[in-house]
Amino acid sequence: MLGRGRNTAPATMLAGAAGVSLAEIVVGLQSVGSVPGLLIQIDAGQPFLMIIMIIDEAKFAMALVIALEEARRLTAGGHIIAVISASDLARPGTLAQRGEVAALGADYAVFTLSRARCADPAALVGRLAEGARAASGLESHTFAREVDRRAALTHALMQTLADDCVVLTGMGIEDTLTVGNTMRQWDEAAVARRILRDLSYPGRTDQGEQRG
Repeated sequence: MLGRGRNTAPATMLAGAAGVSLAEIVVGLQSVGSVPGLLIQIDAGQPFLMIIMIIDEAKFAMALVIALEEARRLTAGGHIIAVISASDLARPGTLAQRGEVAALGADYAVFTLSRARCADPAALVGRLAEGARAASGLESHTFAREVDRRAALTHALMQTLADDCVVLTGMGIEDTLTVGNTMRQWDEAAVARRILRDLSYPGRTDQGEQRG
């Protein structure tokens, strides 16, 4: 079950703790004013904020730091639930860094895939989990693994209560999801809306899975 503690580390502390270089921090903070332009809000009548983060794969870690801080600002009093993606296009070492950022900056993270053309999907997601554990994350308490992306989005939304914020990363406006030799059409916003409908939003009356 979800932990109840809230992460409140400022961006500079969070980035430094996750091993993001000083140069990346400076550049990232200089661009913080443009963050809202990188976030697309999804509104399907749900009682919480859901945003899709659009970011260059090469700048993922620092952009994630800033996006999580922006989500925190927009969700005063609520929790941040983040879907964090692994890709075999990521530079060596950066997947673990993403996991660390998620463990330090979100209250709960779901690790999944955005691309696994040439690498083992479970191994890629495992690297995110390794990073989270290095930052004191606890599997099944502060993070979970779901290789299937739709299952990951569903799991994240099932954890979400009113006044929380869900941050979806990795796919952005990409229109295909590739795993092995299988490429399928993908629309992150449309998939998220379908899941919300499956969960009976708008008008859902229960409060998701109970948090511990």
